[in-house]
Amino acid sequence: MQFDFNSDYPGLNATTVSQALPLEALSHDPIPFPDAQEISCARITTRVFNPTHSAVTTVQNVLVRTGARSLRDDASVSSNMSSDSSSSDESMKVEDQPIRHSAVTSVKNAYWLQRTIREAIYGRVLLAVVLKRRPPELSAADGAEWEVTADHCAVKEMSWQHIRREKDRLAEDPIKEVSSMQYLKLFFAEYQRASGRTVTQLDSTVMESFQVMRETNVMMPLDLLTDELNMYSIMPYCDGGELFERLDLNERFSEDEARYWMDQVLNGLETLQHAGICHRDMSLENLLVHQNGALIIDMGMCLMIPFQDTATQTAMAAFNNMSSNRSNLFHVANKQFLTGRSRPRLLIRPQGTCGKWMYMSPEIYKNSEPFDGFAVDMWAAGVILFLMLTGFPPWERACATDERFHYMTAGYLVQMLTEWNIGLSGDAMDLLQRMLFLDPKDRLSLDQVKAHPWMTNGQRSQPQGLRR
Repeated sequence: MQFDFNSDYPGLNATTVSQALPLEALSHDPIPFPDAQEISCARITTRVFNPTHSAVTTVQNVLVRTGARSLRDDASVSSNMSSDSSSSDESMKVEDQPIRHSAVTSVKNAYWLQRTIREAIYGRVLLAVVLKRRPPELSAADGAEWEVTADHCAVKEMSWQHIRREKDRLAEDPIKEVSSMQYLKLFFAEYQRASGRTVTQLDSTVMESFQVMRETNVMMPLDLLTDELNMYSIMPYCDGGELFERLDLNERFSEDEARYWMDQVLNGLETLQHAGICHRDMSLENLLVHQNGALIIDMGMCLMIPFQDTATQTAMAAFNNMSSNRSNLFHVANKQFLTGRSRPRLLIRPQGTCGKWMYMSPEIYKNSEPFDGFAVDMWAAGVILFLMLTGFPPWERACATDERFHYMTAGYLVQMLTEWNIGLSGDAMDLLQRMLFLDPKDRLSLDQVKAHPWMTNGQRSQPQGLRR
């Protein structure tokens, strides 16, 4: 395979490396994600049966579905409340929406909120226990409608008030995040169907979601709920923390262990590329670990790639109707399944400087010219690999005033690492250099990175626990 230029860059190929089309001729605004479809919920106190202790207890803070309505309706309802209100929660409540009896009785799961895991930009992330509905005869006997399961989930609680106040001021968009995650899960279900495999339903269980995530290396949602105060994005709980924490405790990874993690990072990026998504905030902090597998999270800055064909935009309009035409987004004539890696894409017009400084590509930092969404994520993957192999960042910011950035991206990365006596193999340093060239047309694409000798010829070392 050719490694001298980015074989996947829009408008660029082996015969036109020096004759690429003008940027403006290849650029477009990103495609909007389909509207998210969330379910209205209530936060209740209820009786719960714990099979471990064979006991029934009354518990608070249980999220349970009560019906269905659209995010846009919730946003408009929320907008009637003053963003500067200092009222109590009780005074902020709006009139209850009609509850659909069929929706309530068909609900199989509820979520018992436990404790805060971490703070988030628009709220917080909570640990929750998944509850399952008990048979009517058991519920009638002891009054416990729900039963504790062994499954846990993470609930990202986002304040509607905070969303209204900060959404247009910050690069991270919570509405885009939940919309993109629902879109990604629907896309993967269609991808499974086109491949003749068992389709993972949108209302999948925690175990089913983890099976999907092991295949995709991307976090998939379990549920999306809302009440008059908060939106709740519900995801399976990952028990291994951030990959950044593992690296921090181990100082650096061996090449074999870095290659193990890199396989999963690249597979996750391939999933996003198939779905036509640019993450824009790839980092070690946005890689969660579960059972020694890495999952890409935090889609609040992601973009949907624009494509040269107009069929995508037409299908997106049909998709937004949320009718039986959903699959039109992924299929064209002759039932051919299309992914973001099987049709020509366009560059994205500047969308603002965003992401973490260390991982940010120079084109995102400058925010002055159209950029390739896939190349931006591959740049961040190069920084992730550099951190894993060396234990320290390559630079502080992707700008010419940063001396290490200036020299490394100009082709002197191998020379600098050699002089510092880091102890990396020649193939590892060569791959880093080719992923971190200043010009995105010179950087390796996803397929080229996967085909690089360092990826194809080396061993994988599965982590056996943290070295403290």
